[in-house]
Amino acid sequence: MRETPRIAIETGDQTLVCYCMFQLLTGLFLRNDPLDAVWRESEMALNFARGVKYRDAVDIIRSQQRFIATMQGRTATFSTFSDAQVDEVTFEAQLTGDRMTLMICWYWILKLKARFLLGDYAGALAAVDKVKPLLVASTAQIQLLDYFYYAALTGGGML
Repeated sequence: MRETPRIAIETGDQTLVCYCMFQLLTGLFLRNDPLDAVWRESEMALNFARGVKYRDAVDIIRSQQRFIATMQGRTATFSTFSDAQVDEVTFEAQLTGDRMTLMICWYWILKLKARFLLGDYAGALAAVDKVKPLLVASTAQIQLLDYFYYAALTGGGML
């Protein structure tokens, strides 16, 4: 995963670079890398995505950062992704039908995971309901592991 962005940069495929960067972050989560290290990687990925003006990639990475910040206790409370820089309600309001469904799906999966891990089971269940109609966009993506695991633990069913 680290080699692919370098090759994509050399070939000028900025979309693939962004995709590889947010998938790399997902891999670091799955590997249970220290969140400080994942945050540093996310900052580099976010700077690149912003530089090439790939809005959906920016928001996928920002979603991953919201998860990290929440897990580290850097949000206003454990029951929100909001902090001094990001307002959760405002962020979610722009997750509309004209945006990449994959990005929206992954946001709600991260929110499901965060809410479950922090004991907000009602919030986790609400996230399950948001994710369900979007799952088709994430077919064969590793992020589905978190969805199925945390949806089952939440009691929200699978599909």
